Amino acid sequence: MTINHIFLNVSPSTLPRLRTFYTAILKPLGYIEHMAYQNRLFGYGTDYPYFWLNACAQLETQKPVPTHIAIEAKDFDAVDKFYEVAM
Repeated sequence: MTINHIFLNVSPSTLPRLRTFYTAILKPLGYIEHMAYQNRLFGYGTDYPYFWLNACAQLETQKPVPTHIAIEAKDFDAVDKFYEVAM
């Protein structure tokens, strides 16, 4: 069994920039934005939203928590393209 979805909580002020970033870097992995809710919650995935960006107001005043997320890729070319776009 695998984990079905992950929420990445981000500050509302960084959400537009992170939405642009994740939309670009997830594309080589076949992820697209499947859902958007009230311009504060965005779900990405291949066939279903597995990865979510969520605006969380408390994070405007708190330090971010280090987070590690691994996303499966179909091949090494997709990983290389993901890395290229992210950097």
